[in-house]
Amino acid sequence: MEKDYKYLIGKILRENADSDRYTKNIPKDMIVYETELPSKHRIIKPGYMYTCDFDQDRLQVRVNANNVIESVQYG
Repeated sequence: MEKDYKYLIGKILRENADSDRYTKNIPKDMIVYETELPSKHRIIKPGYMYTCDFDQDRLQVRVNANNVIESVQYG
């Protein structure tokens, strides 16, 4: 059964805790680290190229230019 990650929408995605220096004024509950995502995931950023292959076990996380998560889905 797939875990529901919809609660991530609207939060800021960061690669690791080292990037916290850029988010000092943002509440901790609004930040998500890439390590919190399942091992099989893909980050889709604006303007980046990606393949259109389908993998039902992979979580796709779409972020905007400010790294705010706009959508999550498996595929």
